[in-house]
Amino acid sequence: KGWGSFTVSASPTMIANYPASGVSCAKIGTGSYTVTHAVTVASANFAGAVSVEDATACIAQIGARGTTTLNILFFDAGGVAVDPDVGHYIILGDLA
Repeated sequence: KGWGSFTVSASPTMIANYPASGVSCAKIGTGSYTVTHAVTVASANFAGAVSVEDATACIAQIGARGTTTLNILFFDAGGVAVDPDVGHYIILGDLA
């Protein structure tokens, strides 16, 4: 129901996303980003997946979820929060 890619920086920029409008990403802190999407799902218990592009080993995981938000967390292999180059996400759930 929604997907996107964004640059990871102090001011994240959406590279591509669906839906095409109404999607934004905000940096919460090192390695923590919240995507707000224009698709409202019926419950915060939607299925989702995240991935990362970076020159070094990096882990991406889903943090908190809401019906219009998804928190994405990034860590290095030692578990330390890091900011990779690009983050990707998908959300799958019943629409509200």
